[in-house]
Amino acid sequence: AEEGVGMGSQAKGSTAISQPCATLGGFAALNRTPMPGNKLVGNERSAVGHGQREGAGARKSDEESNWAREAEESAVRLKVENAMKHARRGEAAKAKEVFEEVLRRRLKSESGAGAVGANRQRSDYVMESGKVINQLRFVAASNLAKILVGESKNAPGDEGLLLKQRALDLYVDAVGFDSGAVVVWHHLGSLALETGNLVLARFAFSQGLLLSPTHRVLLAKYFDLCVSIGDNCNATAAARRLAAVDLSHLGARSWLLGTLPGGSKSRVRLGAGDVTRSASEEIGIETIKASCGSVE
Repeated sequence: AEEGVGMGSQAKGSTAISQPCATLGGFAALNRTPMPGNKLVGNERSAVGHGQREGAGARKSDEESNWAREAEESAVRLKVENAMKHARRGEAAKAKEVFEEVLRRRLKSESGAGAVGANRQRSDYVMESGKVINQLRFVAASNLAKILVGESKNAPGDEGLLLKQRALDLYVDAVGFDSGAVVVWHHLGSLALETGNLVLARFAFSQGLLLSPTHRVLLAKYFDLCVSIGDNCNATAAARRLAAVDLSHLGARSWLLGTLPGGSKSRVRLGAGDVTRSASEEIGIETIKASCGSVE
């Protein structure tokens, strides 16, 4: 009986506290979450339904965007493949036309790439898609440049120079799309050297050597360029690397022996023989500063 009275007294004294949560206003009402088994009513059910519809709509929009992007990629890939077929058949005019179209065309998916930062998964997909498109453009630019270089050999005077300059620009575009192709850096450097752009040639050869430090042809051309412009320090570094991979290269051996103008008089082992070198000339190809100015 005493327990009954005590509980009755407690209930009577705490009437204000024991009111249902539905009567509370402000943040208490906003933060109220339904218990398991409770049914959502009125505005709550409407809000949940609206959110579900929005989520479904966003997923559908993403799927449609992905399908459209993949369709565009497939179309570009097909154009590049067709252009390559024309080039192999010797149909240069048709190949050039298609390659040019691939390089000019801007995809619809690219115009909306900046608006997907809030959706990480979609953003990653767009970035991956961009890599695919850039690789296709790399193929188009490098192969179009190759065609123009071939045409320049039979073109008269200024027309040939214009074709080479256009090819040079395309090789620059190609390494912008994919900077990891040693062969394209070699083509870019060789053409730049041929057209008298020594800064660009030096930059291209050095970038190729960063990717492939023992590339014999690149080392030989880089060495010859350094000798021709009077860069004795880097000429010595290139000669040492060249002599290590190609003992038959007379230019590198002569430079290190000091028999070429400006050649090193230092001590270095070449096969079974010794010559001299100073400690200050211990420079690796990887550390060569490639360019004195910007590449235009």
